[in-house]
Amino acid sequence: MMQAKGKFRVRLFLCETFREGMRRRPWKHCSSTADRFRKRGWTEMPVELPSPEPSELEEIRLLRRSARHRYDLARVRAVYPQRVLSGWLARGAGVRAAHPGPSAGRALPDPQVDLLLTSLAVVERHGFTFSSDHVAGAWVDNLSEEALSGTEKTAYRSLRSGIRPPRSAELAREEGEADGAMARAFLWGYLAPGDPGFAAELAWRDARVSHAGSGVYGAMFAAAAASAAFVCDDPLEAVLVGVGEVPDTSRLAGAVGRCVRLHLAGESWEQAVRELESAWGHLPPGHAVRTAGRVALALLYGKMALAATVELAAAGAGERIPVAPGVAGAILGPMLGEPGAPEWPVRPGDTVAGGAGAVTVADLAGRTARLGRHGG
Repeated sequence: MMQAKGKFRVRLFLCETFREGMRRRPWKHCSSTADRFRKRGWTEMPVELPSPEPSELEEIRLLRRSARHRYDLARVRAVYPQRVLSGWLARGAGVRAAHPGPSAGRALPDPQVDLLLTSLAVVERHGFTFSSDHVAGAWVDNLSEEALSGTEKTAYRSLRSGIRPPRSAELAREEGEADGAMARAFLWGYLAPGDPGFAAELAWRDARVSHAGSGVYGAMFAAAAASAAFVCDDPLEAVLVGVGEVPDTSRLAGAVGRCVRLHLAGESWEQAVRELESAWGHLPPGHAVRTAGRVALALLYGKMALAATVELAAAGAGERIPVAPGVAGAILGPMLGEPGAPEWPVRPGDTVAGGAGAVTVADLAGRTARLGRHGG
């Protein structure tokens, strides 16, 4: 790690400069945020590097761009329950946009709900000191293979065979860089509002059960951004806080950094998508690097409007990236404050259906708010 750190010593020096600036002058709004990040080199974020992509948490933290953010947690407590509900509803809007078509009444098909309920059960049983092994045990005890797909199904089979994390994810390294852990990572941000570093750590513990490499980084990015969303009102801030929790030398940071640079340069959303696909389109559609880029673009160009944000995330460039709308909605939702505006397509009483049954959005939000680390 010392060799890698030396190789990128100039970039890491810029990180330290950014951290000191953050201590002295917190973010206020989009224009000033952009100005400060231009001055500190964020518009020069890497596009693609011959980069180390470590898997251990301490090594990841050595190469991240951010400091540990110290938000005013009194603000979190004052608005926490309603922002949790707003987030769940906005995520539901994203899931609906990703899976258009008829549904039974107000039921919302959600391929992640069983995993999300299992994550809540892990925290209820073990608190915030849970380990990846606790997550693995809960998967084996509470989930069925039929309720899972893709990387999660592969990991589940490994767990059932007695293989423990992180080996359960590393057996399928290429598949493990998919975006499944990112799809469920918003929950860790909701459970650690205003503490993006801790949210990213929780996401890391969860994601390494089923994912590796960029798949883990995508989860950390989404969790940190969702955590920041409880105390900021600027999607640019949430994106930068989120990407600040992954290695600055990673492909995922490069993709999100390119999105930020294009946005700040005034490029159109269409041009930004073309550039993102030109750089990263060789990766499969469900790769976490591509999904993180699409989430970042949706948040940056959605102008704080839920419908526009999830529609941009769902808009394909010849291919569908179905995870992106739900993640973008989940990050934007807490920033919107008042839950369930009339034009939102999901209501608190709507049912979220998974393999193990159904639960209402209001129940999911209430259970999350009761567990939240800074919720009361």
